[in-house]
Amino acid sequence: MAATSSGSDSTGKKNYYNISYGMLSANAKDTPEGYEKIALSDIKSRRTKNENVDLRRRFYDTENGKTYPLRVFYTDITGTIEGVEKDKYDKGTSLKITLHDLDGDESIIQTDFYGKVAADFLNRLLNVNVESQLNFRPYSIPASFEIDGRTIDFYQAGVSIKDNGVKTERFYKGEDSGLPKTEQVQNSKGEDETSRVNQINFLWEKVETKFASLATIPQTEATDTVTPKVETPKQQVATTSATTSATSNDDLPF
Repeated sequence: MAATSSGSDSTGKKNYYNISYGMLSANAKDTPEGYEKIALSDIKSRRTKNENVDLRRRFYDTENGKTYPLRVFYTDITGTIEGVEKDKYDKGTSLKITLHDLDGDESIIQTDFYGKVAADFLNRLLNVNVESQLNFRPYSIPASFEIDGRTIDFYQAGVSIKDNGVKTERFYKGEDSGLPKTEQVQNSKGEDETSRVNQINFLWEKVETKFASLATIPQTEATDTVTPKVETPKQQVATTSATTSATSNDDLPF
């Protein structure tokens, strides 16, 4: 993985990562050394049961017949932010963070703009030093709460950000912080779901202003032609606490 090697000069190479199941995922042609295969159906089944799924050094095969059919999972990446964008595609809108990583590559992290992960990511970005070299580590941890005698299972999800080993707190905390609340709305199927649109639009307006001083990064459509380098065992050990179940934000390692 690009974050595990040293270097600072630009190489002209681009790496693309999506945030999936609490990890960074990228397309690959061949199985990385030391990685084990897991079935996508197994991941989805265990997630449906609200179980913890350890995807460190794991990959699955999409069997889609493309040149880069594998989806490989990585724990984290370190770099300096070059751009923060709201990117609109045919299939939706993404939050896109462009980094100059430790290998000198351009690494791009993407996630659903109006999802839970983006809400947490944007809130923490408001507290970072724009010029710092930062470590980004997605997380997704099983949790639950009681309401009206029912147990609601869910995943606490977001992106932990550390600056020189010190975690970055969310800028807005609690109900009285000024952050708009989430809303319960009906989707096109008439089912209730949580909407974060107002909350994320509020956060995005402030993040966009904060990072306006950075040079504009040209929009580039993600491809499957780059295979990221594999993380080192040292970094994998450092991620153990991020995969432990918890029910309170105060208990989380970020």
